[in-house]
Amino acid sequence: MDVSARTASLIAEVFRASPLRHGNFRLFYAGSIAAALGYTMQATVAAWLMATLTPSAFMVALVQTASTAPSLLFGLLSGSLADIVDRRRVVLMTQGVLFAATVSLGIATLIGWIGPLTLLALTFLIGTAFTFYLPAQQASINDLVSRQDLPRAVALGAVAFNLARAVGPALAGAIAAWIGTGSASIASACFFVVTIVALKGNTPALPGVPETLFSGVRSGLRYARHSPLMRALIIRNLSFSVCASALWALLPVIARDQLSLGAGGFGLLSGGFGVGAIAGALTIPRQLQRVSLNTVVSAAILLWVGATLLIASTALTAVALVGMFGAGAAWVGVLASLSAGTQSAAPAWVRARAVAMNLVAMQA
Repeated sequence: MDVSARTASLIAEVFRASPLRHGNFRLFYAGSIAAALGYTMQATVAAWLMATLTPSAFMVALVQTASTAPSLLFGLLSGSLADIVDRRRVVLMTQGVLFAATVSLGIATLIGWIGPLTLLALTFLIGTAFTFYLPAQQASINDLVSRQDLPRAVALGAVAFNLARAVGPALAGAIAAWIGTGSASIASACFFVVTIVALKGNTPALPGVPETLFSGVRSGLRYARHSPLMRALIIRNLSFSVCASALWALLPVIARDQLSLGAGGFGLLSGGFGVGAIAGALTIPRQLQRVSLNTVVSAAILLWVGATLLIASTALTAVALVGMFGAGAAWVGVLASLSAGTQSAAPAWVRARAVAMNLVAMQA
């Protein structure tokens, strides 16, 4: 069987009896893709913009820190909020903040008011909004599909985010190379509007659990402490993410210094990662049916090690792209499998908090 036929077969398997047969989930899925596109485009623009503002690799790495720090600071609160209030409202409000902050970044860049500190501040605000969006978005999957459909719905979510990871950086890089980084930032903001339109009035509003914000955090932590399965999932997620984050933090420097690439080349590398992630996500449901979650995660970690060694040792863009493809497949193999395990294991009353704890571990 050739590559195209095998790819078509994998896609057909993922979409057979797909959660996409439900109208509400289709709208939710379209909105999720748009939000992921906007965020990945903005992340690419911010990283490359910092690389053009300063030659310091430390400052470039701080963009990644500004983007991920909100998950550590507010991640548990975001999960508690998503379990307490209407998740649809959380999603819509965060999309509004993402739109406003991204447009502000684009305008500041266009009129020449952007500097390293302003860029870091706006990146932190965007990261904060996305931190509050993700638990509400991911926990909503269980509200829209049956338990039987959940593994495929989670896999589709991984496909959505990594489709955005493949297309978003390449699109942002192309726009930045064509008409500038400010215009690319404003273009990325348009996708948050698409998310608002897709989700407003279509995702069912569900009542939350009767807790306050901080008591919800405490009860979520108690649940994780007394659940051996949840503890194992969080520790596995944390250990992988801490080691793997170096690639994302230093990718702009690798593109600029090691591979001598511009904005378009940086977007191409990120796109290669996304394509690999899509390929990995398409295989997850079938692999989890054949072997244990532990086996899938262990194999993906070994693939990640090999891929990052390849990227670190080459000055050839084509070889680096192969490494990024493998890294993308490994990344989603680990994190999507752990996400499916988390959402399947967590009871409804604490689901968003369980998702948030794994997101905090992933961003640590």
